[in-house]
Amino acid sequence: MSHYERFRASAPPGARDMLDELRGYCMELGGVESVRAHRIVYGRGMSYRWFADMEPADGHIILKTQRGWRHPPYRTLIPYGGDASGAKEAIRAAYDAV
Repeated sequence: MSHYERFRASAPPGARDMLDELRGYCMELGGVESVRAHRIVYGRGMSYRWFADMEPADGHIILKTQRGWRHPPYRTLIPYGGDASGAKEAIRAAYDAV
């Protein structure tokens, strides 16, 4: 079982589909995945400048995006089962900026 599969299994059931969708999008962009104890961080390339950080919480996923080291992370709450299109736009903008 991979690190992500273990993380997914321990996440709240409502978060799993949204995590899969956002993970797939980050990986399509070419992200490098780092699974931590309570969250997943995506970076760009081997330099590992992170652009997205996802953490499941009660009823929503906390998405933090980073557009550069001089800018503070932008935090978005995505409800389970909600529309992920805005989150994907934020992830794409962060990916392009780092």
